[in-house]
Amino acid sequence: MKQIFFYVLCFLTVGMFACSDDDSEGGLQLKVNRNTMLATGTDEVRFTVFQDGNDVTAQAVIKEIASGETLVNGVFTTTIAGTYSFVAEYAGAKSEAVVVEAEKGEGFKKNVLVMKFTAIGCQNCPRAEHAILDAEKEVPGRICPVSVYGTLGSMKDFMIEEYINSFQKYFQFNEYPHVMIDHSSKWNFMTGIKDMAFEKALRANGEVGIALETELQGDALKVKVKVKGSKSIDYSTNLVVAVLENNLYAKQTGAETEADNYHNHVVRRYLTDLYGNEYKIASGTLNATDEYVKTFDYKVPAEFKKENLEILVYVLKTSDRSCLNCRNVLVGKKVDYETL
Repeated sequence: MKQIFFYVLCFLTVGMFACSDDDSEGGLQLKVNRNTMLATGTDEVRFTVFQDGNDVTAQAVIKEIASGETLVNGVFTTTIAGTYSFVAEYAGAKSEAVVVEAEKGEGFKKNVLVMKFTAIGCQNCPRAEHAILDAEKEVPGRICPVSVYGTLGSMKDFMIEEYINSFQKYFQFNEYPHVMIDHSSKWNFMTGIKDMAFEKALRANGEVGIALETELQGDALKVKVKVKGSKSIDYSTNLVVAVLENNLYAKQTGAETEADNYHNHVVRRYLTDLYGNEYKIASGTLNATDEYVKTFDYKVPAEFKKENLEILVYVLKTSDRSCLNCRNVLVGKKVDYETL
């Protein structure tokens, strides 16, 4: 209820001031990157302290009011669900309290699928990429980024026409950049992870867990995917698997630095169809004790740099194609289930 009130208050007052806070305000201010978190012991929120618009976090003291505990490097994590209030102290001044809601996590850790639709000739696309990089820093280990390339003008680098055409039709967009969260909600990336769609995705519990094993011998790539339910689910789910490549070079329109000309998490090939229709994990019910296992074999083309390849796997709910969870791993590596 407190969380709903916070969003309503943001909406009603957006014309007067931003709920994400304005660093230019005077006095001592305590900021937090998000007001909700999971009480898993690994999920974390980060605080910043400003004095008259200047970042003084390194010199300030940030305390949790009830316990009196001082945060280290402005980071808070907990395994106990509840409401926590924090204040900052600096040069004899004290900030107003900032409240964080820690919610109980159940089942598997939920990661966020961030699909960026972009093009080499897109002037504003580097801004979307910077926002994704910032999100990865804010919530490390929680983002599964993927870049699907289209074309603007004659620049068609990394474009696979059948992919971008299908996604444009499904997500109904005709300009770049366009970023989707969990295959279901458009991300206003200029607001970062405080965007409501992103907040919702971060708060969700993982109804399914994903484990991955990859092996590369010569040009023969083997991908073993394992999926479990955190509880018995009575709806159909689809499996999607993609091969991505990192560190691809192409001159990006609108590049602010040379780093913007290197492109990461670029879709090179889907090993399933785009929406997982060919691979039903559960056509009706997936019991909590069940494990779905599927192995994919793929011959890596000579033009792909094997050392830069990555596997992305995500599970979609069949009915609305929303993403229930995702995992990514570099080729040759493996990752086990992530439980809360």
